[in-house]
Amino acid sequence: MAERVDVSVAHAVWQAGDTFLDVRTPDEYAHGHIPGALYVPIDELAVRARELPAGQLITVCSMGNRSWRAARLLDLAGRSALSLDGGTKAWEAAGHPLVRGPEPGARRRSWWR
Repeated sequence: MAERVDVSVAHAVWQAGDTFLDVRTPDEYAHGHIPGALYVPIDELAVRARELPAGQLITVCSMGNRSWRAARLLDLAGRSALSLDGGTKAWEAAGHPLVRGPEPGARRRSWWR
């Protein structure tokens, strides 16, 4: 069942290595995304759900609305999905890193946090 999670939970699962999916437009993704987040536009999600890495998925958008829809789509496709409530805006406001540009970027894990 799809669930919404706050930034602290999302950050913990990000540090644990769970897969983040950014479901926004290409320009929004390039403007700033969570390090390591894969880019899969929401309109392609249903057909690409089986191609995604195994395990739990965390969907992300700017504020949380599209990512909630994406998490529910993944749930219907039989995948476990969480949606980051507040999106990248909440992530950045909490002081967590964003990567600029079209590539996923490397994750830097802060094990001491």
